[in-house]
Amino acid sequence: MGYESPMPVQEEVIPFLLGDDNDVIALAQTGTGKTAAFGLPILQKIDVTTYHPQALVLCPTRELCLQIADDLNDYSKYIDNLKVLPVYGGSSIESQIKTLKRGVHVVVATPGRLLDLMNRKTVDLSLVKNVIMDEADEMPTASTPSSPKCRRTATCCSSRPPCRKRSPTSRRST
Repeated sequence: MGYESPMPVQEEVIPFLLGDDNDVIALAQTGTGKTAAFGLPILQKIDVTTYHPQALVLCPTRELCLQIADDLNDYSKYIDNLKVLPVYGGSSIESQIKTLKRGVHVVVATPGRLLDLMNRKTVDLSLVKNVIMDEADEMPTASTPSSPKCRRTATCCSSRPPCRKRSPTSRRST
């Protein structure tokens, strides 16, 4: 992958997301490694024997959806049988539904397509433990699905004010 040392956002976020019950808001410029900062820890927590979505990544555009899915596939190339599915408008929903029925571990979605799949009752988010909202500052709140009951959320932005991390037992900010 070419990493020699972690970027600052990765140093801060990865250990925190590897812990339990932590919510994170990360602020870092584009190209500073936010995808690895949230992607590597969530991939480590996937149970590949359970073919149901266990992590949900929401992103505002199909281009970012595909980029994140590609990155997660690269990061998980040595994790046998791990399945990442990008779901976004402009692509065959039938094909996406078929893949969901076969079983996936990580869903990377645009809000509109995820809402469509939820309305059709073709995506089961009941086992999702991690919800990531990448570029959350670019997503319209009205079309963003409500998070399933989960233990951890991470919000990654490139243009919001200060990065904050919090957990039920910790209120520290960075």
